[in-house]
Amino acid sequence: MSEKLTKFLIELSKDPMKRQQFDSDPAAVMSAAGLNAADQRLLLAKNPALVRARFGAEALAHMTVQHPGPGGPKPPTKPPKKKKTAKKKTKKKK
Repeated sequence: MSEKLTKFLIELSKDPMKRQQFDSDPAAVMSAAGLNAADQRLLLAKNPALVRARFGAEALAHMTVQHPGPGGPKPPTKPPKKKKTAKKKTKKKK
């Protein structure tokens, strides 16, 4: 597994500026990150199944990387917090 590829994908998923740069010039951004030619071809294919196969389905089963591309849907925000319900206090009988 390529540590550089892993780090790059995590940065891409968290940094909107890096995603924008990647959308504008993917080859330059991947080269600057030090990705090898095979990993660059993998990402340029834009095929999530190939990426999963590269890492192994087990390694990515817990991860979700969203890259909507320009003009695509925005990643979801955190779900709203659940409201706490007040518990009724009962007096203990002696």
